[in-house]
Amino acid sequence: VTLRLPFVYGPWGKQGSIDYELAEKAVKHWNDEVKMKRTSDKDESVLLSMVKGQKHWNHNVERDVLFVDDAVNTIITAMQYRKEDGSPSSFNIISGEKASASTLADLIELFMQMPNHP
Repeated sequence: VTLRLPFVYGPWGKQGSIDYELAEKAVKHWNDEVKMKRTSDKDESVLLSMVKGQKHWNHNVERDVLFVDDAVNTIITAMQYRKEDGSPSSFNIISGEKASASTLADLIELFMQMPNHP
């Protein structure tokens, strides 16, 4: 069985991935009112500006995302799948949930209650 997974996110993320970098910056700077200053809702996320130029993820493009626990459950289920004729099978795994780097940054700022977040 071949599985094609979308962007997988969750705890213990991969260093260099956009979710990891955003979370790392949030933890490192969450109490720095100067670096985290955002004057209005129209301002770009401060976290996003810190990771601008991140490879492999345009900050405005939405991608299908899958939580790591759901990916693990999918893999376990696929391990139990057997086609009657024994031929190989391939599955595109999607969650139907889309997110952009901008959305991730805004959510992290909101849930971590970043200083000066409007």
